Parts: sequence; C-alpha cells; structure tokens
Amino acid sequence: MKPALPSLMVVTDGRLEPDVVRRAGLAAIGGGARAIQVRRHGRPVREILELCEVFRPALEEVDGVLLVNDRVDVVAAGYAHGVHLGFRSLSIRDARRVVGEHRLVGSSTHSRAELEAALAAGADYATLSPICPTRSHDDVTALGYRRAREWTAEVSLPVFWLGGVEARDWEHAVGAQGLAAISPFRDPASATASVREFLDAEKAVRAMR
Repeated sequence: MKPALPSLMVVTDGRLEPDVVRRAGLAAIGGGARAIQVRRHGRPVREILELCEVFRPALEEVDGVLLVNDRVDVVAAGYAHGVHLGFRSLSIRDARRVVGEHRLVGSSTHSRAELEAALAAGADYATLSPICPTRSHDDVTALGYRRAREWTAEVSLPVFWLGGVEARDWEHAVGAQGLAAISPFRDPASATASVREFLDAEKAVRAMR
C-alpha cells in the first residue's frame, strides 16, 4: 500500500553540503515535517544513499515519507518511498514501471496543462510552482494565488504549492494538499513547526464544515 501524503513537504537545497542538509532535514522532521524530498542534482549517488539512510528511518518513526528526485534506481532499491520527477526526468509512466505500484511517483508542474498531464499519466501528487516570486527563480513569472487555487481545484490530484509562500500568506494555500518548502530554514525546527501547526489547524477547520 502506498504511504499517505502529509500536508508539508520539505525539499532539500541541492547547493548545500551533505552535513548541512542532514542537520536541517532532521531538524525539520523534529519540527513536524512528514515528507522530505532529497534533491541532489549532479551529486554522487553514494551521497544520495547516505542521506536516505539517515532520513528514511527518522521519517518512518513518525509515519512520514522520503522522496528522491529523479533517481528511480534509488527508489526501486528500497532507499525511499517514492520518486519526484522534473521535466528532464524519466516519464511518469516509465518511472511507475521501474518503482512499482506501491511507491509514490510525483511530478513538478508549472501550468494547468502540466497538472492535467501529470494526472493523466498516473502521478500520485504534483508540486505547482512558483506560486510567488523567489530569488532562486527570479527569471520565472510567478503564478499567483488566484491561478494556483483555480488550477488546483480543477484536478483530482494532490497538489503541493511551492515557491515563495510566506507565513503571512499561508491561508491562501487552503484547498491545496499542502505546502512544499526549500530547506534549510534559518531555524528549521521552529519554522517547520509553525507551518505544520497552521496546516493542521486548517485541516481541522475544514473537517468540521
């Protein structure tokens, strides 16, 4: 059976050294993150495996999930619960053939058409970005909350919003599966706890309606 998706996904910063990523990821889990996406483009596979060996048991202790960008071989070998795919990655259907039906397959999307394509191809979830302007993607036009809400509502697919969503704007994410955030934060445990508390409260309110 596939693991359940949480409301907060922490995406590791591929520019940082493994020790920094390791400490920030564990702090985020301690603060309430229940999904870590290991993004290490161009880094040695051994480095990815070592991070998985740290994060996976920590996440399994709290019923969380570990995702790895692109590396379907790492996921198929059992180091993670799912794979996250970008536009340069293997297709969703081909990735599913490799990792199997019991593991998660997610997709990065940036438009309504890409969301619909991910759903049609059998993705388990998608990230939608950038919602707001970000320093890491200052050459890309932000989608904005209105479009993000409309597109998310139009697909029967869990969607995580990614990119520049600030604390004062968390309420705009109501209706999405949750938020995805690049780590590490200045204070990973505290920042993650704040986001998780807000998202859990919003889910509780929606459940009572």
